Amino acid sequence: MAKNCCPKCGSKNLIKNTQRTYDCGTCGAPLLHTWPYFESSVFLVPVFLNLPNQFLPSYWAMGVSLLLGTLGVVLFFKYRDFHIDIGKVNIAIDVAKDELSLIEKYKAGSLGVLDLFQRLDWAKKQLVWVTALSPLFAEHFNRVGGFDVNEQLARFQALKTDVDLSLTINQLVDMLQARVQRYQSYR
Repeated sequence: MAKNCCPKCGSKNLIKNTQRTYDCGTCGAPLLHTWPYFESSVFLVPVFLNLPNQFLPSYWAMGVSLLLGTLGVVLFFKYRDFHIDIGKVNIAIDVAKDELSLIEKYKAGSLGVLDLFQRLDWAKKQLVWVTALSPLFAEHFNRVGGFDVNEQLARFQALKTDVDLSLTINQLVDMLQARVQRYQSYR
């Protein structure tokens, strides 16, 4: 596999998230980059940058230090490599499985629709229900004990009459199962 690309699909479309973490823009794999040649010498670089000052005149020392610094940067960008962040993959799989278990609790009748969508905040945002449901959420969570499961469903259906809730839940299950399969393919 070529350097500076995704180990899963080979794409060079990498999106930097935080320090040392990237996502592949093509397949979505979470990545970390390694610095095999640069990290091993991270303690030696200051020595090499200061070493010319001991033996050479000041105008030569600055040029040699600049050359060594440039060489270190070139080695970093030429020889760094990417690998899949297994820890992030495992966390994403666990989160998706937990969300699937919440949906199973909803289907079993032990979790109300408002409680479900409060915990699946990403789904609420994706379905553009945040503003429409916020007064209902406020009433449910400000009430002592909240609404029971049947009352949550009745109030939800009264507010969102155009939504087929069973179809929406099945779509969320399909999305979560696809997410689990995608992240399992990164292992």
